[in-house]
Parts: sequence; C-alpha cells; structure tokens
Amino acid sequence: MNFFGFKWRAYAFAAFLLIFVLAGCGKDDDNPVDPGEKNNNTFGSGSITLNGSGYSNKTINFASVSGGYINSDTQTGISMVALDGSDSIIVTIIFDGKETGSRNFLVETGTEEIVNGVSLMKADLSEFFLSENNGSINISSYGNIGAKISGTFNGVLKSVLNNNDLNVSGSFSAVRLPDGE
Repeated sequence: MNFFGFKWRAYAFAAFLLIFVLAGCGKDDDNPVDPGEKNNNTFGSGSITLNGSGYSNKTINFASVSGGYINSDTQTGISMVALDGSDSIIVTIIFDGKETGSRNFLVETGTEEIVNGVSLMKADLSEFFLSENNGSINISSYGNIGAKISGTFNGVLKSVLNNNDLNVSGSFSAVRLPDGE
C-alpha cells in the first residue's frame, strides 16, 4: 500500500523509530541504544534548507533524528522532527540498502513508490512535499545498531497539495535503532 508515494511500512517504521526514541530515552536512562558519542546528543541531529514554494533560504535545525533498516523493504528510513515556531516539521529520508554511497532520488515507474527520496510535511498536513527523480542522497557513514547513519541530500520536492516545487538541501546524523521487520 502506498501513502503519497512511500511504501506504507517504510513510512510507518520511520515514524515508529522516532516514537521509540522519544518515549524510551531520557538523560538518566540506562539506554541500550548508545550513539557512541559523549556529547549528550542521543537523538542525532540534522538540518534542511528550503527555497521556493514560499520559502527563501529558510534553514530548519533538527535535534530529534533517528533511523533504522527495514528488512522486508531492504530500505533505510531516517526521521527528523523539529518545531519551527508553532509548526512541527517532519522530514523523512528513505534509501535502499544499508551501506555508504550516493543514491539518486528514484520513484518506481508504475507503482510510484519512492525507493530513494525525501519527504517534508507539517504535522497538520498544511504542507506536504515528496521527492521525484531530481536529487540525490549521499550516505557518508552507516554504523552498526547504536551508532550513526550520516549523510547529506539535495534536490527538488513536489507539493502534493498544489504541485509547487521546493528546492532542498540538508544533512543528517541519525542514531541507528534496531532493524525492523
């Protein structure tokens, strides 16, 4: 089943990862998912810069970033969540495999499922953008469970609501959570 071009399982798993991290980790917890860094940043970090569709060089920084591998889809999902004023911004990055390297944005012909790509949405769904085939994701590190998945991305996202283009560039350093089925 597709959800605006994402495989539903991949999208649900990425959301689950974020909920798992937020609910299960506190400063005093004996957390089995240790990012291996002593900077008190147990949730990872990331940023995205937006141009077009009403944005002009707008940068949003994320302090809640997590990710994991989805065995059944052979894809990695990264979730980044931030508050921008009163708006909750959610960025999801999906790419095939679990290794470093560069991947072009890819939407499967016929199924319209995103194999490699990025989505951005506001929690109230007043804005929802999906990647098409114009962009790339570069994975610079892909650690074991508890370590970091890091990289950059850039490209053009298309609004689901009004078909406007949104140019994006960003980076992420996500805590890798246990693999999902």
